Amino acid sequence: MSANKTKLIIYYNLLQTNLILLKKFAQIQQMRIFYIIFAILLITIFIRCQDKYIASNLFEMQTLKLVDYQSNPQSNGSRQVAKTINFQSLFSTIPYVLLGICELDFSITIGQSQFNLQVNSVNANSVNLQFTKQGSYTFYNFGIVMLAIQDSNIKIQQFSLKGSDGMNQKKNFQLPTKASIQKQSFCFLTGLSYTSSNNQLQFGVNVSSFTQDDYTITIVTQDISVVNTINVNCIEYYSMQQGDYSMITEIQNLNFQNLNIGGSPSSQQKDVTRNSQIEGTTSVNFFGISTMKNTYQNPNSIRIQVANSFTTNKNTIQVQTRDSSDIINIDIGFFNYSIYNCFHNEGIKKINFSQNQNCVQVCPDGNYQQIYSYYSICVPNCDNNQYSLNKVCYNSYPNNSYCSADKMCQQCKSPYCQQCESNLEDCLQCVPDQFQLLKTCSPEKPKNAYCKIKK
Repeated sequence: MSANKTKLIIYYNLLQTNLILLKKFAQIQQMRIFYIIFAILLITIFIRCQDKYIASNLFEMQTLKLVDYQSNPQSNGSRQVAKTINFQSLFSTIPYVLLGICELDFSITIGQSQFNLQVNSVNANSVNLQFTKQGSYTFYNFGIVMLAIQDSNIKIQQFSLKGSDGMNQKKNFQLPTKASIQKQSFCFLTGLSYTSSNNQLQFGVNVSSFTQDDYTITIVTQDISVVNTINVNCIEYYSMQQGDYSMITEIQNLNFQNLNIGGSPSSQQKDVTRNSQIEGTTSVNFFGISTMKNTYQNPNSIRIQVANSFTTNKNTIQVQTRDSSDIINIDIGFFNYSIYNCFHNEGIKKINFSQNQNCVQVCPDGNYQQIYSYYSICVPNCDNNQYSLNKVCYNSYPNNSYCSADKMCQQCKSPYCQQCESNLEDCLQCVPDQFQLLKTCSPEKPKNAYCKIKK
């Protein structure tokens, strides 16, 4: 065999080998493409199963002081404070109101003492709250968290639990029964009446033993005979179901121990991991005292304050004490309330219509669509003579905004603009005491400019 013929046979064999390798490589590439497509489908299915939620647009939450030492110390004897709070949210029906105590600062003595917080009256525009105290002691500060909420899947009840009725007391659900969905309840302390014979004080409640008809509230105390009444308000809700329009999550009692021991002020904090299904920078996080146990030297006082802060990943509850009594245990009840994000989860019906708790393609008559970066909602129209800005109706042109001819307004991008143009960037008028150069407002005098004071 000639040398050339031998080379041709070698080249032919190499070519055949390469062709086989190319076929196998092509098959591998096809399989890779298949696996990539399959993985994308799995991820898509997983993401769709992880429904996203947002802060509700039908709620009002405020932290406020009903008793302030600087302006209104509540001294010995019977005292009463009433306060009306006007809602900024546009409730179409009367909302439910939940109350939680976030600050207690009062003197305590051996003997009988009593305080109570309650909702006196509520309508679609405002709520009237009342704080009362009786006994020979002084209230210096009393702070609360208030949540007003419009949601047919939630009920709120107020109870006065008598010590003479025993430690465990059954209460009927107001929340209607839904097939195969368990109802739950969580209670927050709003007041108590007790007769103390020593230097220990323990009061509060736990909730357990749920049926479809009722639940059991247990009074937490070292001696039921000293309890005249413990007052609570309880939120009733359905256990979270995937795809529900609204949900209560992260429900828990956060326990803090051994604060202020030896009379030294102290601070503790606990983190709650934020539900990854909740989108955005706003959040409806409710908290309040549910149980507390302390010791004191007579006369003495309870001085404790609770605060909440949150980031995109977690909520932080902080408990601070000041001098006086030793806080052996304190439980802070906590939950998050949110609603289904139609914009993220739905294909066509991308607008939240919370009044009916559903997703719509077009807002119904009497409502308009308000668009945000990651959700869109239907908001009730204001009266013809009112301006609408951020779900709030105003009788006059609202500050720091641009309003179109139909009185629909948007917030200016600069906080120093009194009014701005439709691009929301160019200022037409500055807020008082600001400098204006061309279409920019600033709290500082612009460089390379002469400024004069308007009269």
